[in-house]
Amino acid sequence: MWSILTLLAVFLTSAYAQDYLIKSISTGILRADVKIAIKDLSYRYNKNMVWDDILANEALKEVIKPYSVNAPLKIYRRMKIANSDYSLMKNKIVHALESSFASRKFLLQVLPRGTRYGCNGTYSKNGIDYLLSLVCIYKWK
Repeated sequence: MWSILTLLAVFLTSAYAQDYLIKSISTGILRADVKIAIKDLSYRYNKNMVWDDILANEALKEVIKPYSVNAPLKIYRRMKIANSDYSLMKNKIVHALESSFASRKFLLQVLPRGTRYGCNGTYSKNGIDYLLSLVCIYKWK
């Protein structure tokens, strides 16, 4: 009898955990204020790039399923954010991208005029903290 109850408890806990994980993932974090912040950050490195909403959608696909989008340049960033960090999500995203952009400064500066780019990502609750995953995709002719 106890083994049946134990098995039932494990099954219900597992089912709840899976349901919780699925519900706790937020996709497409690119609100208007975040999009503007990313554009401003990109502008610091190269004034000749053009934002592309289609590439932003492809970036979201790339976050969800890595290596699914073909592009000459992709910038990935995964970052754990402490629950005690009370700054705005926009600031957290820009902070995450700043370090990735800085490490690829030369690549971003030499991209040709008219390069199209788009960024997107997801965040999910990981215990008490958050896991932020971002991708920026760049294409040129």
